[in-house]
Amino acid sequence: MAEWVALLKKIAKQERESSEPAAIVEGKVTSGDPLKIRLNKRVTIDKDFLYMTDAAKELKKGDTAILLRNQGGQDFVVLGRKVK
Repeated sequence: MAEWVALLKKIAKQERESSEPAAIVEGKVTSGDPLKIRLNKRVTIDKDFLYMTDAAKELKKGDTAILLRNQGGQDFVVLGRKVK
């Protein structure tokens, strides 16, 4: 029975993700060269997971980056820097 519940939860999660093909997220730049962005306490992403734009060239350590996360959360497009 527990296996069926787990399977139903997995199907429901996939359905939700498919209806949201992308999400806008923020991250803190921890290194400018090479670029590394911390999304939360456990996840820091680097150039292997980033699609760079011209705006990404201007990011410096301490900036808040605005990212577009693709469905599934494996790749991110760097849109630019958050301005206060």
